[in-house]
Amino acid sequence: CLQRVEKFWWGETCNYFTESLDLVINDIILRVFKDQEALAAASVAIFSDFLKTDGDQTFIVPGGTTPVLFYNYLATERFDWTSVKLIPSDERLLTEDSEKSNAGMIRRNLIENINGESNPELISIVNDNDPNETDKIVSSINYRTKHLFPPRAAFLGVGADGHTASLFNDSKHDIMSGK
Repeated sequence: CLQRVEKFWWGETCNYFTESLDLVINDIILRVFKDQEALAAASVAIFSDFLKTDGDQTFIVPGGTTPVLFYNYLATERFDWTSVKLIPSDERLLTEDSEKSNAGMIRRNLIENINGESNPELISIVNDNDPNETDKIVSSINYRTKHLFPPRAAFLGVGADGHTASLFNDSKHDIMSGK
């Protein structure tokens, strides 16, 4: 399924791999999963490995619909969440109770489903501010996160249209045409 071509590996269409297929280009490994369940399970294993190491436990985590299964699986794991801080990689300027809020989605699919004695701290972007007060929101998030960087790791989702951490919800930009 993988073939060596000069300095990189490339993959052909493979229907027989069980969980994932690794494509190696120089020092970068691109792992392709057969489905979202396999991706979510592998992501939980990676997250778990990070939690087993010493040091800061701040993570950048995705929003949207892609990571819901990841959060559902993560909630079933037994971790000491006491020192874990989660910062959404993107967020719409909405209150957390909005159905479109990524922080709300993370809270509903992960934090509210953890069966343990502690929960991670979710660093809300809007943080009870008026969503229309963008200067106040930016000042607040900068103040509350400056001591948390650099994070241990960033888990980024990729939308069906190829976007990653889209920041402009009403953007008219067409990613496919570049216009």
